[in-house]
Amino acid sequence: MFHVFSRITEYRIRTEMALNLTPEIVMHENHGVLLTFFDERMQRDGIEKTAEMQQLLDSEAAKTQKMRLYKEHARKLLVIADEIDSKSSVTMQDLVSKIPPDAEREILIQVAQKILSEDITWGKIAALFLFTYKVCIRVIDGFSLIKNVINIILDFMASRVVSWIIQKGGWKAIQENTIRPTIYRMSIGIIFLSVGVTLLFLYRK
Repeated sequence: MFHVFSRITEYRIRTEMALNLTPEIVMHENHGVLLTFFDERMQRDGIEKTAEMQQLLDSEAAKTQKMRLYKEHARKLLVIADEIDSKSSVTMQDLVSKIPPDAEREILIQVAQKILSEDITWGKIAALFLFTYKVCIRVIDGFSLIKNVINIILDFMASRVVSWIIQKGGWKAIQENTIRPTIYRMSIGIIFLSVGVTLLFLYRK
């Protein structure tokens, strides 16, 4: 009985949180968390930021009071991304190497759709962020290409992910997510194989 009551209470809390969220708020947070993910990962990877990239990251930090939360969310995603990046049998780098930096919007969208196929999870969102990051750092000096890739992925998230995040109660819900490396490795590995097949098909046409 207590377990049922607890679940009902949790559902009510999430519903109340969702009512206070709008697609516009979540889209803004998607932008902030993605750029913070970039910033944190670039620092850790020792990748020198161009002046334009640094200006973009700095402008985001300056215009929001949520930067501390963005960092918490981004770091949670980075932990998941590390598992995906280092342990999957089919690596993200293998897939990214097959995608030209100036890939058409259609290509990037189809890969994003494959990564988020079926049920959305925080692990798949982490994989999408990791994919976006790795595509962008291949052209670290090509700021216009980087902005284009980021905008395409954010537009995709607006149509595919925003409603799911609202239903979860917002980005804060990721802090409750229990990381299960084995499950992530298995599910993301299967997704990567599917994406690889898709890329081969697209580039053979």
